[in-house]
Amino acid sequence: MKRSLPWVIGLIFTLNGYAAAGYEQEITTVSHSVSVAVTKAEKKKISVLDFTDLQGRPSELGRFLAEELSVTLVMEAKGFSVLDRANLKSILAEHKLTSEGLVNPENAKKLGQFAGVDAIVLGNITSLKDELVISIKIIATDTAEIVGAARAKILKTAEIQQLLETGITENNGAGSLSQLGGESEKKEFSIPNKIQKLSDFNVELVSFRVIKGNVIFSALGITNTNKQTPILVGANSEWDSQYGQLVRAKVVDDGGNVIQRAKVDGIYIFGNNGFAGIQQRISMSKWSNVDGYDWVSSMVKIKPGETSQFTMAFPADISGMKLGGKFKLQVELITALAGSDKPTPKLDNVYFENIIPLARVSIGN
Repeated sequence: MKRSLPWVIGLIFTLNGYAAAGYEQEITTVSHSVSVAVTKAEKKKISVLDFTDLQGRPSELGRFLAEELSVTLVMEAKGFSVLDRANLKSILAEHKLTSEGLVNPENAKKLGQFAGVDAIVLGNITSLKDELVISIKIIATDTAEIVGAARAKILKTAEIQQLLETGITENNGAGSLSQLGGESEKKEFSIPNKIQKLSDFNVELVSFRVIKGNVIFSALGITNTNKQTPILVGANSEWDSQYGQLVRAKVVDDGGNVIQRAKVDGIYIFGNNGFAGIQQRISMSKWSNVDGYDWVSSMVKIKPGETSQFTMAFPADISGMKLGGKFKLQVELITALAGSDKPTPKLDNVYFENIIPLARVSIGN
């Protein structure tokens, strides 16, 4: 008896002329459909790998499509999170899960255990005469079963064909299932100092990418340098009358453009006025029944010597904005040592400057 998929999506999208706005809208449509499938399958954390041809060979086009889908999913995800592909690469390298690929059920299960990933999104590109057929599968890491699928058709242009014909090797681009989870081996950005050292931890800028000129994607790694005590980490926030609770983070380019409203994954975001709200609750607990330390259990706990990563996606969607070539990144973290029942929170300002992306992915105007 033929088994039917729990959730299958048939979807066609056409890039007519590859105008940026139209293309972005179609990617958003595809992302929404994948989001529906992930939600239906009750998956909480996913990761997108580079799309390949039917023989498993990656290309610049496959990497571009995976980047676009991954970032768009991060921006609109509800009920699930998206593991940054740079983070996935690090996890696979650390646990040596590269020889047989993640389609191997045992490797998929290990990835689920190590990274907490419930499903991986794979894509195959088939080249026909005048178009490309993209087949997308969502595979559960615990069972290796396909829990969702999508299909798309892209008309060929000279630009698309060029990206399709540009293969990716170990030294010049992202790998596939057998190459560290699909992330580029070449440097994504240059920066004079990519590690900020604070009192009990270091923060490293792991990834910084400009996707199609309208989304800035970054990943930060926090390493506990305290040799004896775990640290607690969360993201500070503030209330905005238009957008609600916002993370206290921003990117500024050398043209003076300020990009905020980051979508953050991998770290707890404090509501109720963030750090100021925590201080108020601690103060109130001294003379009332308010639990001034209910925020502790929500924070990410990092053991001595260990590292935790989180990602931020900034939508540079202001009409007419032209991003510059050099950037500054700032994010406010709430931290505390976990050595007592009533830890003392503090506010740490993490700041990176003179970030220069070495490659920007875009198609069309």
